[in-house]
Amino acid sequence: MKGVVRGAARARRYGAGLVAVLAGGWLLVACQDAAPVDSSSSTRPPVTLTASVDKAVATTGDVIRYEVTLEHDPDIEVSLPEIFSKIQGFKVSDIEHEGPVERDGRQVESRVFQLRAFDTGSYVLPALSVTYTDPNGKEQTAGTPQIFVEIQSVLDKGEEQEDIADIKPAQAPPRDYRPLLLVGAAVLLLGGLVGAVVWYLRRRRDREEAAPPPRPPWEEAMQALDALEKGDILDREDHRAYGFALSEIFRTYLERRFSFPALENTTEEILSAFRRVDVPLGKPRDLAHQVLTATDRLKFAKGSLSAEEAERLLDAAREFVAATTPPPPVEEGDEARVSEGGRP
Repeated sequence: MKGVVRGAARARRYGAGLVAVLAGGWLLVACQDAAPVDSSSSTRPPVTLTASVDKAVATTGDVIRYEVTLEHDPDIEVSLPEIFSKIQGFKVSDIEHEGPVERDGRQVESRVFQLRAFDTGSYVLPALSVTYTDPNGKEQTAGTPQIFVEIQSVLDKGEEQEDIADIKPAQAPPRDYRPLLLVGAAVLLLGGLVGAVVWYLRRRRDREEAAPPPRPPWEEAMQALDALEKGDILDREDHRAYGFALSEIFRTYLERRFSFPALENTTEEILSAFRRVDVPLGKPRDLAHQVLTATDRLKFAKGSLSAEEAERLLDAAREFVAATTPPPPVEEGDEARVSEGGRP
């Protein structure tokens, strides 16, 4: 009887303890639901800079999407680094600019470049970095690593070519009586071709003699710049069309004046070509850099400009053309007077 009483007492104590444990667990869960803690905001850095491509291996001519994204807290002042001038070896076909916009309490800004490569090999998109001051007043840096892209030939995909068929054994040609007819037809055809070539050469010579000589590139460029200034592109606020028009005039002048493919080259390739041609150092090269970079911004980044900025850009192009216009030839009589100390 005493054992039964002791067992009942132990059961009551065990039940009371289990109830207390369950009650404490319920209170803990309720407190967590009532006050959730967002630990992600305390662990992420105030500024992050990321870069990515949609494909690390591509073939010649493929479009590669290169995206650079800057994300930062609203109370920190920072902007995307200069990217366009650091892209080497690729042809930039388009640029998209998004933001800054607010996402999850952060400011997000990104640029997307459409790249193409026409030569096989390994390419490197360089590392990028930005410097900012954190809330504690310390200078910090956020950056991205280098990105490697492999460009392969379209024949590197393992496409098997068909085997060349074996050479058939030699066979004697069938005997017939058509050789004389074929020889006669060939003579007539050859005579007709010779006559057509002679007629074409004479006609082209007559056209060349009648056609006036081409205008010098500096006169052509100045006239085109004047026509652009008098046009209505800026009145329609079509800044991108204005950038394309001014870029084509300026690059056509570079191509005709200095004999290199400026219309097809990028701005970096044109500035690099200046070292191989006789573009004067100093201010002329600075003017060319100003015009090329400003028109790139209007064409690809879809920028805008005021009437004053458009006039300064036209003046820079005119000043470059004037600085690179060769002096007029010296007449024989003027040359003799200069050699004798006189004035032409």
